[in-house]
Amino acid sequence: MCTTVTIRNGGDTQANFNVWDWKMQDPNSAIRNSSFTGTENQLHSGEVAPGGSVTGDVCFDNPQGSPPGQFVVLNDPSFVFSADRTGWINRR
Repeated sequence: MCTTVTIRNGGDTQANFNVWDWKMQDPNSAIRNSSFTGTENQLHSGEVAPGGSVTGDVCFDNPQGSPPGQFVVLNDPSFVFSADRTGWINRR
């Protein structure tokens, strides 16, 4: 299961991003980490210059028998000293 994300840097300094900062909560409330495989346009880790952006796919394993329903995609940076995180809902 993959979703396309765009990271825009509206700040004055370079912003780091990491593919491991993405998680997904499935309809059973299990939290899954992102995976290495999925599409040719996979988002990797790196930096975005001020005013710049990067787009790529973040993918998650979809075990056989997973129920359909609401999936919540979360960006929860590991090394940011803040409680802020971003999320959105996908339905499958």
